Amino acid sequence: MIEVFIQVMLPVLIVFALGYLAGRFFDFDNKTLSTLSLYLLTPALIFQSIYKYKNFFELTTLKMLGAITLIAVLIIAGVELAGKIFKLDKSTRVVLILTLMLSNSGNFGLPINQYAFGDEALLVASVLLVIYSFYTNTVGVIVAAADKSDIKQALLGSLKMPFFYVLVAALALNFFHVEIPAPLFKPIELIGLSAIPLNLLQLGFNLSKIRKLERLPLVFTASAIKLAVIPFGSYFLLMLLGLQGLDFKSTILQIAMPPAVYCSILAAHYDSDSELASSIVFVSTILSFISLSVLIYLLMGGSKNY
Repeated sequence: MIEVFIQVMLPVLIVFALGYLAGRFFDFDNKTLSTLSLYLLTPALIFQSIYKYKNFFELTTLKMLGAITLIAVLIIAGVELAGKIFKLDKSTRVVLILTLMLSNSGNFGLPINQYAFGDEALLVASVLLVIYSFYTNTVGVIVAAADKSDIKQALLGSLKMPFFYVLVAALALNFFHVEIPAPLFKPIELIGLSAIPLNLLQLGFNLSKIRKLERLPLVFTASAIKLAVIPFGSYFLLMLLGLQGLDFKSTILQIAMPPAVYCSILAAHYDSDSELASSIVFVSTILSFISLSVLIYLLMGGSKNY
């Protein structure tokens, strides 16, 4: 397991730590980096991944979508039930649903999948990134905006994001087997791949701005559920759905990722408990270096595949 940590998690930890230190000691224009990532780098990564993934329109993708959908439904139901039992306020329930449902499948999930299982796993992980991005911009917005604003307007605002248009274009080209000339596709591929290190640096930068952790008992409970309980339950669900091989490994690995930083952004934007969201994201991210090492080791069958 130590070998897994060194070969897979340590490179990610180093880049993450550099971003964290840069955020603590330097005054970067994070808004410019976020805009660059949101409107250029990540869309390019999604486009080239969907375009290259030849199995997108097969049953496997539907199984992935079904698994994540069912998990999301169970999370929402579970949090609402726990909210009634423990008398959690609406704001707390919203934060718990967001942080348990939305995995950091981009900044964290892509490099870890690639280091653990190779370039083919990166393609599968990118498909899952698309699914999570869709849920973030639809279900995530609905959950966060409920009782706070016009949900229709919030969803229409999400549709202005380039993600949806890039997704439609990539799906159309993939479905009709349109060949993009290499001189045009290579720049897209190069820009897309640059999203991985930049997003990881940005993750460290964003978490460096968290100065205070709130409601630690609840934070550690939520982190344990996100990093251990949900992946454990997902294992049996994915087996039941018949996912196998790399598709199974990448899917459960993406599900086991810590919450996305975007959870705290949504919580803040719609006046939920953003401090609690940031605390869960921070603690889960740190603990995930251990939990993901264990999971990858188990997925490899306890062997050293390096």
